[in-house]
Parts: sequence; C-alpha cells; structure tokens
Amino acid sequence: MFTLRNRLRSSRVPQNLFTSLQTLRDASTSQSIQIPPRIERGPTDILRALASTVKRDPTAAHYKYHDDPYLIPGSNSMKRTYALAQEAGRKAAIWIRQEHADLFQHRDADPVIPAFLPRAVYDENSEVSEEILSDAIKNARLTDAVAIYGLLKSKKGVSTELKQALLELLCYCNEQEPISEELTEERWFRRSFQNIKPKWKSSSVLEELFDSLKNEKNEIAAAAYNALICGTAKYLQIDRAWALYREAEEKGLPLFVRTYNSVLKLVQFAKENGPERQQLMWDLLRTMSHRNIKPNIGTFNACLQIACLLRCPHPGRDVALTLYKEMTNAGVQPSLGVYFSLFTIFCRSNGPVSEILIDILDKLEGKEMVIQDQQDLYFFVKAMEVARHHLMNVEVAHRIQKLLLNGNNYNMIGENYMESIYYRHYLTLVVQMEPLSKFMKLYDSLVPNIYIPESDVVEEILQSIEVEGFQAAAALLPRLWSQIVIFDYSHRESILKRVLQIMHTSCKPPPESPSNNEFARIAWDIWTRIEHQKPDSMRAHFKWTGDVLGQVATLSIRGGEFDRALTVFTYVMQKEGSFTGVVTKDDLITMLDACIENGHTAAALSVVTYAVNNGYSEAGQMGFTVAHSLSLSKAEENKLVNLVGKDVLQLHLG
Repeated sequence: MFTLRNRLRSSRVPQNLFTSLQTLRDASTSQSIQIPPRIERGPTDILRALASTVKRDPTAAHYKYHDDPYLIPGSNSMKRTYALAQEAGRKAAIWIRQEHADLFQHRDADPVIPAFLPRAVYDENSEVSEEILSDAIKNARLTDAVAIYGLLKSKKGVSTELKQALLELLCYCNEQEPISEELTEERWFRRSFQNIKPKWKSSSVLEELFDSLKNEKNEIAAAAYNALICGTAKYLQIDRAWALYREAEEKGLPLFVRTYNSVLKLVQFAKENGPERQQLMWDLLRTMSHRNIKPNIGTFNACLQIACLLRCPHPGRDVALTLYKEMTNAGVQPSLGVYFSLFTIFCRSNGPVSEILIDILDKLEGKEMVIQDQQDLYFFVKAMEVARHHLMNVEVAHRIQKLLLNGNNYNMIGENYMESIYYRHYLTLVVQMEPLSKFMKLYDSLVPNIYIPESDVVEEILQSIEVEGFQAAAALLPRLWSQIVIFDYSHRESILKRVLQIMHTSCKPPPESPSNNEFARIAWDIWTRIEHQKPDSMRAHFKWTGDVLGQVATLSIRGGEFDRALTVFTYVMQKEGSFTGVVTKDDLITMLDACIENGHTAAALSVVTYAVNNGYSEAGQMGFTVAHSLSLSKAEENKLVNLVGKDVLQLHLG
C-alpha cells in the first residue's frame, strides 16, 4: 500500500482519491459475503458450457466416424452404412449382454447404474410386484411390462392406476418396442426405413385392459377412452377412433385436449370435400368451447393441417387467418409448426407470391426455439423451400440459415433426410443466384462433412462453372471431379456428359494451358471407370455415344496423350454400331491432325474410313490432307483412292 500511495502521489493524483480508496476498503471489510442461491445443474451442463466455447471445424468429420481419412465416409449411402454399422455393434453388444446375463454379474459402477445391467427375464417363477411393473412402464419396456402384468394378474391382481398406465403405453407404442434412447443413429436415419406409419395392432391384453376399465367410475372410464382414442387415431384406425369418440360423447365422459387434437387430425379422413371438413372442424372446436376445454398448440396445428387441404387462395387463407386470430386470443402462442402450416397455405406454387416468410423471420430472428409439437420439425425445411421456389430470394435463405445455427436451433432440423432436403434447397438457390466464388465459400463450409450434395445439386454447380467460363473450370473442375468420384456419382450419365462438355467445348483452354493436362486426366479417368464398370452391378450403366467418345479422344490429344486417344478411336472403329450417335466432324479433324503429326498412317486412314462410312462431306478433304501430308505405300494409296476417289486426291500414279 505504501508503494502504491507513493506512486499515486508522484502522479499528482488528487488527495481525495486516497480518502475514497480507504472508505471503499473499510466498507468491503465490514460487509458480509452473500452466497447466491444454488442453481440446479444437469449432469452435462459443464460439458455443454465447455462445448459452447469451441466453434465447429468444417474440415473435420463428425465425431461418430473414425478420425482416419480412409475410414471417413464420402457419400450419403456410406454415411448411413457406417453409422448404422456402428449402431449394429452396440445392438450386438446389448444382445450378448442380455443372452449371457450370467457372465455379467460384476458391478461397473457404485452406486449401480441400471442401464449397465442385463434386463431381467420374467417367467412363471419370477417374483414381481406393482413397483416392478410401474418401473417397466415408466421406462417404456413394453415387452417386460406385458409379461409382468400377466404374472401379477394371475397372482395378486393389478391396481386400476397401473392398468391405465399400461393401457396408455400400449396405445402409444402400438405393440412395438420403442427404439432405445441409446440408439441415436437409428433414430437419426429412421426415415430411410419407416416411410409408412405402422398399422394399428389391437392385442388381447389391450382389449382386456380397456374392457376392465371402461365400465368403472366416470373418471377411470374417461381416462381409458381417452387413451384408446388417441392410440387408434395416431395409427389411423379411423373408424374405431370415431366410434370410440361418439361413444364417449354419448356417455358424457370428459375428454382431454390431446384427445380432441387426435380427433381433429382425423377430420381429413372422415370427410372428403373442403366444406364438410371445415364444418366438422368448427363443430369440434365449438364442442371443446362448450366443455371448457382450452386449446393448446396441438389444437392449433391440427386445425391448420385441415386448412392446408382447403382450396387456395380461398377459403384456405381465410380459415387460416381466422384460426390464427382465435387461437392467439385464447392465449395459444404459435410454434414453428404453426408457421410451417402457414407456409403451406400462403406460399403455394399456383397462388400469388406471399412474403409471410419474411414477416415470420423478422419475428424469430435471434431467438432460440424449443420443440413444442411434432410439426415444429418441418419448419426449417419448408422455410428454405419457400425461399428457393416461392420467393427465389437468397438473402432470405441466408437469414434462415443464420436462425438455424443460433443456439440449439439445429435440433429443429429433424433427422438425416430432412437435413439433406434443407441443404439441397439452400445450396441450389445460392449457386443459382450468387457468384461462384461466394458460393464456393459456403460449399467448402458444408461439404462433405455436414452435407453430401445430391446429383442434381452437382449438376447445378457444373452449370454455374460452365457459365463462368474457363477460369472457373480450370480452378474448380479437377477438385469437383475428385469429389464426384468420392460421392459415388461417377456412373451418372448426366454428370459425366456435363463434365466432358465443359472441358471439351464450353471452357476450352488455350493450347499451351496446363489445364489441358488436367482435363485429359479427367477424361481418361472417365473412360477407365466406364470401361471397368461391372456388368452385373445393380446401378444404371453408362452407355457410350459417338460424341462422348470423340470428346474423350479430343481431350486426350489436347493433353498430349495421343496413345490414349488412339485407344479410344480404335474402340470407335471396332465397336461401331454398338453405341448411338457418331463422332463429330470437329473431333474427327482433331484426331486426323494428331495422326498426321505423330506419323500414324493406319490411324489416319481409319479416320477417313469412318468419315466416309458416316457420310461426312469433309471426307474428301480429309483424304486429300492425308495424301499430301504422309508418305503412303502403294497399298495405302489404293485404299485411299477406293475411299474418296482418284480425282479428289489428284494423285499422279505411275
């Protein structure tokens, strides 16, 4: 303190500053320390806080893949295969642990973590209780819960509360064991295997539970009816759901808001035309109002789904606006699923252009959302589709992407299939609307570790390269071709033809350009891959055409690879008739000039022969060039005369 005071005095600090410092020190020592209230933390909060300090590395693959260049998947099919293969390993380990439970009696943790233990197997000798049944229901172990219920029913009986809980579990799962929370990859890729919702399975246990509960007191019977109506509606057992709903109404049983929401989702199946659907929807809402059932976000979304099926612009828009006003007045705040339905109604391809997406982005920008309804998961995909097809506005697309990356909003992307659709719309719009150099910055930040572009997106990029010209092709095409091979698109006919077209004609480099060598390498790679494609492969085979073969030969010649060009043209002569189309005149002339330059008389005569056989008017001039540029033997002269005629060649034969 003495040193500090001397320094302050030497700096000519006012004397009252020392008094203030002394007062502040005395005040701090006299005050007691106030410990703030304890904040409840989750088990992963520290990890999340640490993770938030690290930005994502776009050059790094997802952590679920091995950190090895040879083991990182490079195509959509390989990503799914690798991830599910790893998941299959986990499932195999779980199966082994379950089948050989006697070998896993050691404790991995203290206190015991139930997830580390093999699941109990229940038979007629097992000791069971209502607590065990309650635990099985709580953890959604459907098979175990049914088995325990059967044992309890025969020994001790089961309470009404547990019967209701088991009935709800059966209705929710539809007799199918739910996917474990540990199997994250199976959940992420589940749409690839579950495109159709499974049909309703009415088991004997479920019917027994419902029959035992529906004749109980009103409160118990109402809960049973609510559960079964929701279950049958969820799995589209439409007639049964409506019959149960009417039966509950006739009995005067109180129905829950989620039950009305389930019934509202069936309106589109119960009525065939718009006016009838609309009338039934309003009748159900009035019934809810009379029974003092307050709507929630599920009600909002279910009603808007009905409005989506009405004609556009009227009455679909009118109904949507009315619903929006009524629901918000009732205190129901819209979720992302509501906005998804509004996009569907207001941004149709055959309707007027609507800027509702821009208004919604103004409202949501900078916010972090939470999932409130299943429909919420479709918001970002639909928003990007509207930005691309309806508005064709790249700035709006960038705003959507910024909103997606804010906080934990990426959880709203849904799953793998929806993520791919989202980025397909995003990249296609950007490559169509912005300069290629700006697009490539976005491309490099997403591809290949987050998104593998589909073949139609690759074609859009190739088209943009073609428009930009030679400089873009020289800089990007070699790298893009290597990615096309990695993405497993090297058999796609449209892509291969586009690549060859760009190198051959659209972005033709100067004669001495190094790009000629790169383009020749790519052309030969295409030739090699097509020639070595397996005939028994399930994929569509690329079929040669005359113009494509001519392009490969010309590109090889430009790159100084005459022998490769000769191999291609030999194929043309030997397989003529097995492919469609013919080699173009310009490619034939290029081939002829290369033959003359390299002194290959036999190949030059083959070029003239091909030109004559295919009726090219330039065949005579080609023959004349050969005769005056190469030293021909007597036999070769006679062959040339037979091809184009003596008068054309103007030969002096002795």
